[in-house]
Order: sequence, then structure tokens, then C-alpha cells
Amino acid sequence: SIGHCSLYRYASCPEWQRIIPWAACPMNVGQDAFKKEICAQQVAISEVDAIWPLVAPEIIKCLEKTPSYMTAADLWVMCRSGSAFMIAVHDGVEIKAASIWQFEGKNFICLMLVGRQSERWIPALYEVAAQIARSGGATSLMASARMGLPKKLKKFIPSLKITRCTFSVEV
Repeated sequence: SIGHCSLYRYASCPEWQRIIPWAACPMNVGQDAFKKEICAQQVAISEVDAIWPLVAPEIIKCLEKTPSYMTAADLWVMCRSGSAFMIAVHDGVEIKAASIWQFEGKNFICLMLVGRQSERWIPALYEVAAQIARSGGATSLMASARMGLPKKLKKFIPSLKITRCTFSVEV
């Protein structure tokens, strides 16, 4: 998983408790139940620097596999400045996934998505991203991805449509 945070560290770290407090998750029905649930939350700008070291290694690894015109540093600066939104998905103990989004006209664009076992967290991430998108006046979520992801997402988001194809050629 991404950015492992032991229960001991979670319980004893005031910064971590501020970032993802037990009561902040709408799925929370008590501490024990929360530990088993997946929760997606928008990361406050003031907390990006605390979360970044937990997700940066996966973001860097993703960018090495699938190069982008942006670097991990670009994404970090965008999240710190408020020009992009970070959503962290966690189970109360560790971060399971992270995504970075930006408004572009009427679209809310996913610039980065990292995580494992997506079947556990895609619905929670989708709900938070859609809520932020609607709050900002966007009418759609958009993302580019490696070939297998759209098919996997379609199971959880039946209205998903593939609207374009991205390709690369070495020169």
C-alpha cells in the first residue's frame, strides 16, 4: 500500500490526526468500524506537505512508467498552491490511494491517480471527486489512463465513456 502509517504512528502523530481525523469521514460509525472502511477525503492545502511524503514515491514510480508533461514536483506545487486538489483514500491506518485533480472549463481533470486494489476505493474516490467537481461547476470528470483502467472503472461507474485515446511514440 501507499505510504504505510502504523497504527502507533497514526495514534501518536498530531499532524496525522489533524489531516485525517476519525470524525471527518462520513462513513465513520465508530473507531473500530472506521478502521475497516475506506474513506476518501480532499486534503486541505495546509496539509499537503504532511501527506506528500506518503504518496510521492508512488507518484514518481507512476511517472516513470507512464511519462507525463508534468513532474512530481509540478503536481506538488499545484496542490500546495491550490491550483490542484489532492484526494487521499485511507482506511484510518494507511493511505490506499491518492489522486490529483484540476478544473479545466466544465471538466474536473484527474492529473494523477496512484494506488493498489482499486476495487476497494474507486467508489469512495469517485464520490468525493464528483462532489468537488459539482461544487466547482464542472459537469464531467475526465482522466487519461493506461489501457486496462477504463474497463475496471466501468464496473463501478457504469456511465463512464471513453472519449479519446492518448498515445506516445518515441522519436
